[in-house]
Amino acid sequence: MCADVGLVAEAEDLFHEMNDPECPDVPKPDKWSYTAMINIYGSSGDADRALHLFAEMVDAGIEPNIMSYTIVIQCLGKAQRIHKAVEVLEDGLKRGLKPDDRLCGCLLSVVALSSGDDTDLVLSSLEKVNKNLVKLIRMLGDTQVGLEDLKVGLKDILSSAAHEVRRPYCNCLIDICQNHGFPPQRAIEVFHLAQTYGLYSKLHSRKDQEWLLDLRSLSVGAAKTAFDDWMNTVSEHLLQQKPLPEYFSVYTGSSTHKFAQGLATAFAAHLDQLTVPFHPSESHVGSFVSSRDDLVSWLQMRSSSAVIAR
Repeated sequence: MCADVGLVAEAEDLFHEMNDPECPDVPKPDKWSYTAMINIYGSSGDADRALHLFAEMVDAGIEPNIMSYTIVIQCLGKAQRIHKAVEVLEDGLKRGLKPDDRLCGCLLSVVALSSGDDTDLVLSSLEKVNKNLVKLIRMLGDTQVGLEDLKVGLKDILSSAAHEVRRPYCNCLIDICQNHGFPPQRAIEVFHLAQTYGLYSKLHSRKDQEWLLDLRSLSVGAAKTAFDDWMNTVSEHLLQQKPLPEYFSVYTGSSTHKFAQGLATAFAAHLDQLTVPFHPSESHVGSFVSSRDDLVSWLQMRSSSAVIAR
């Protein structure tokens, strides 16, 4: 329960009591209690404590479960400790770890966060776990690979993956395309292919007076791609002189959870970079709003700039 609501100190007190020899009637920590504590440290970004507790668990003769490995590797990846994340994975494989789809998704996110030689290191380990994922990543980075081949490769990956990881897989693949300088069309190609498989359905809702884009289930890279694609749709409506609503809203989500890592900050930076006239809503936390007049003006200016650039 402490892990669910981010109560670090309270969880530590309970865990220490379980380890206290003066409390013989209290159950000793097992793999589940260790994993819960590792989750707390991992969620708060405390890679050192997560890794220390993971090592303590192993030293105590308690075999970590796959969730423990996933949490530690994810935390180390976010901390840019890529070599250590790979080391933990490789040690697990030697100990008989059998990675599941969630762990593969975790490794995809580490690929997205890595760079240079570190990326090759992660891909080398991921290839031992899921060769097809690595093959697809290399296809995405190859300018000679066509859309039809990508469609087949992505379909094979998604059809063999558990339903709950399919959208996270696509989120990570889009992040990889954006973060690693892949051909500029790749991110939107993955996004559109995922849409055809129903993985990004219900992102858009349209009312007479307002269009809404809900980005809460997306990664930062996927959210940027979805927003850019949405703006292209609005631009097409403008060119075709189709009616547009009075207001446009983008929802990135809000949370009171101590460890929640919302999209709001990253998305606000993307808006600033584009100089698009969306601003934080005063009445709805986690929302950005724009009027039709402001957005149309910006789209017309963007279109004029593109013509001049050509």
